[in-house]
Amino acid sequence: MKIKRKQKKNGFTMVEILVVVAIIGILSSLVTWNVSNSIKRAREAQLKVMMRNLADDLLSYAPEYDLKHRWGKNYDERYLNGKLEKLWENKPFDNVFNHKNPFSFSKVVLNWRSVPGYLKNPAIFITNNRRYSYDRIPPNRVMKRLKGSLVVWMRNKYSRVEVYYVNMDGKKSHYKISGE
Repeated sequence: MKIKRKQKKNGFTMVEILVVVAIIGILSSLVTWNVSNSIKRAREAQLKVMMRNLADDLLSYAPEYDLKHRWGKNYDERYLNGKLEKLWENKPFDNVFNHKNPFSFSKVVLNWRSVPGYLKNPAIFITNNRRYSYDRIPPNRVMKRLKGSLVVWMRNKYSRVEVYYVNMDGKKSHYKISGE
């Protein structure tokens, strides 16, 4: 009489392999999502720090400008934006504060009424255009060309300065620093 032995399995079944692959897929998607969110939060934090530093530098410079130019004999309404651009630029499209746009790593300082198409994502955007005032920008407006940029809005006719940033989604920040 022969005794039948059970054969030992040498491998995994298809169901076991599919379960392992599904678990690995779920875990990798969670890790990818968390890493991308942490990078986004880190860039936002970098923008907040840059905004604070830039506002400190700018608001310390504004009283000197007011005494010499805004209220003095040599009033020139184009002076402040032009002077700031020259102050911040060492070389073409570079800036003395060395702020980099975390999205494009650009150090461009722009001082125009709008962002030209060939220069994307500047580090600092200086403007006196009313449509870039913090309160005038609708909350749902997306500003792709200013993603990750610091915006300095000022009117030369009166001493109001606003500094805010455009986040990585292209929307204005919830934070703004203003001075008069």
